[in-house]
Amino acid sequence: MKPEDLIQKGMLRDTDLEGGPPAMEEPKLGAFGRYILLEELGRGGAANVYRALDPLLNREVALKRLRFGDPEMEARFLREAELLAKLSHSGVMPVFDFGREGDSHYYTMPLAPGLSLDRWLAVARPPAREAAQIIKLAAEALAHAHDRGILHRDIKSANILISQEGNPVLGDFGLGRIESAEAADEARVTKSGEIMGTPGYMAPELAWGDLKKVDARTDVYGLGATLYEAMTGQPPFVGNTSMEVLQRVIREEPKRPRKFAPKVPADLEVICLKALEKEPDRRYASARDLADDLGRFLAGEPIRARRSSPVYRLRRFVSRHRAVTAVSVAGLAVAAGIGLFALFLAVDTGARRRRVTDHLELAARHAAAINDLLHTQPESDPDVERQAKLAFEEIDKAMAIEPDNADAHFLRGRVHSLRFEKDEARRSYELAIQKGPVARAYLERALLDCQDLVVLRAAGTGASSARTEELRAGVHRDLTDFMALMSDPPELEFAKALLEFSKLDTAGFTAAVLSLDAYAQHARDWRAYFWKGFAELELGHSGPARDSLKMARDSRPRCRASALILDRLGLAYFNLDQPEEAERQLRQASELDPNLPHPKTDLASVFLEQENFEEAIRWSEEALTLSPTSANAHAIRGQAYVMKHMKVKMGADQGRKLLRAAKESLEAALSAYPAESEQGRDLKIDLDYVLRFLNY
Repeated sequence: MKPEDLIQKGMLRDTDLEGGPPAMEEPKLGAFGRYILLEELGRGGAANVYRALDPLLNREVALKRLRFGDPEMEARFLREAELLAKLSHSGVMPVFDFGREGDSHYYTMPLAPGLSLDRWLAVARPPAREAAQIIKLAAEALAHAHDRGILHRDIKSANILISQEGNPVLGDFGLGRIESAEAADEARVTKSGEIMGTPGYMAPELAWGDLKKVDARTDVYGLGATLYEAMTGQPPFVGNTSMEVLQRVIREEPKRPRKFAPKVPADLEVICLKALEKEPDRRYASARDLADDLGRFLAGEPIRARRSSPVYRLRRFVSRHRAVTAVSVAGLAVAAGIGLFALFLAVDTGARRRRVTDHLELAARHAAAINDLLHTQPESDPDVERQAKLAFEEIDKAMAIEPDNADAHFLRGRVHSLRFEKDEARRSYELAIQKGPVARAYLERALLDCQDLVVLRAAGTGASSARTEELRAGVHRDLTDFMALMSDPPELEFAKALLEFSKLDTAGFTAAVLSLDAYAQHARDWRAYFWKGFAELELGHSGPARDSLKMARDSRPRCRASALILDRLGLAYFNLDQPEEAERQLRQASELDPNLPHPKTDLASVFLEQENFEEAIRWSEEALTLSPTSANAHAIRGQAYVMKHMKVKMGADQGRKLLRAAKESLEAALSAYPAESEQGRDLKIDLDYVLRFLNY
């Protein structure tokens, strides 16, 4: 049955599909069974909600009271109470009590001060990322209901409450049902002729009355429509009458949110439009899948959704306007003189592009699986290796069709980055920039350069070295290009933080900490704490640095990337006068990445401070094996040899041999430190000691 048929038969009004019997006289407050009605909070088509006192338990509750004796209304009211009673989730409104008083059914719920989402959106006008977080939490609550076989079937902003803490709570399960074989025969049109749902949020299968297709993906559509409203200020389809809205739901594609709100991040738009696909099979398979993809977006990770291909959109357009399109396309082909061959060639090109997109979507899913695994596993884990192999296979298939595809090069770089294969990642990002450019390739390449800056700084080669200046210039160039291409405020905040960090001075580190604090409030991204901890340590804020670095470490506890985190964490503990904990962190860092020199250098520094010169010599020489020019390692080695000469009795030949080794390292270290610096003066004192004994 079509929407216009329902209106013609008087089964659907033009104004509102949610109507009910007309409102009755204002209800009286006061005693109502064991409760005392204190204040009316709101009313819907069939029920009023009150603030009420429960004297028995001495608490205030929200009491929902049915106004009518209509059997169908009663059945729906009872169903809502039954469904809510089956759910136990912080994002679903629970039921305290259910009963009947006189001719009125009622049930009670927690009195949760707050606004419905539609009113909250009008007042708060949240940024897109905050709206995404709200919908993510709502999707998780809806997944809880779906896991128990319960569908909502009327997801919309008015049916989501925002608590004082800013969290969404699902309510109004009055149109819900328990999925079962019996329920599959239930009709969208009730006996009284009322239509289930709200036009602007109604999935196409509900608008058509095709109940066989109504499942969890129908609720996913409602969440997509609610996310669309949160980003743009209106549902995906609006009109002057309900019939007009329903026709648009069935026949039209939603306009891209960025046409109404240009600052909406591109990935969030893709997620929203996937949830709003006309065909249920093309939507997210579950509310949990939608929540997971929103989580990836919020964490700054690659999302799994992909924009519909031009060929698919053309096919949808043709299916909706088949007769007109057939005439129009044929006429245009003849008028332009392109012939049918060119038309078929265009379709074939679109099909090839769709295959490329499919392969890259699968590759992105494997990359996301790697990222998830790395929360608990090292890069060498067999499951990580398997997912990487599958990702590379899909990327290779895409590039066999389209060798210059910039997204394919970026995804290859992303997989290499996740596996800490920095050289391969850099090459792929450079190709993505050349072939695209891909905005995030600039950001990822800048992150690699920032990591190299940290390594150089830890090695003590000095902030003025040619390589350092080259890296800083590259970071500035890449982040400037990235910020010119992106409009998402949190991502811009992260890029700004890296730009400040790369200045390698007190002002830069201070600004970086402030920007990373702001970024961390909007994104669950472990890298925010990674770079924040590094900057705090440079500023001498060892306590905050320890806390930030621990949060970063806990997100990547067994990865090679954590070797850098553990190294800086060890220094933070050392600065906090906890040498044993410092030694433990630094040993773990060295074990995670045996080829990283500065955990060994920093271990040597800890032992030198404890006057354990033998261990200081051992670890500094291991570091120099990996990084022969490390000024810090040379300084510690030279000072440890001087300490040993001072404290251990030895023969003249042995002593001269030891002092010559000290002289070699002290001179190498002094070349990297200004003579007037504290480190330079200390090294000069030790070198003078050596030269005096060697008779220079």
